[in-house]
Amino acid sequence: MRRILIAFAVAGLSATCGLGLAQAQPQPATPPAPDAGAPADPALALVKDRCTMCHDTDIIAATPRTATGWGDLVASMVRRGAQLNDDEKAQVVAYLAKTYPAPAAD
Repeated sequence: MRRILIAFAVAGLSATCGLGLAQAQPQPATPPAPDAGAPADPALALVKDRCTMCHDTDIIAATPRTATGWGDLVASMVRRGAQLNDDEKAQVVAYLAKTYPAPAAD
């Protein structure tokens, strides 16, 4: 009788603590992100490399703008020391305008 009680106690503890047989079963693999195999966007690489040296991407995402607004902001950042040539500036502005556009006017 004592062995039966111990067996039930262990089974109950195993289930409560997640140590049961169900835990030992393999879990399905997490599907890869949709763009996991896609080549990295060179403009995104520029943003990560040149812009996030001074600030996090959260501040970029929090201030959506028009393409003109992004152009003005990027030009301002270059005047402050961001290292982007004219071609890189154009890539970054296009990427930011596409990724963080100004909300449509109501």
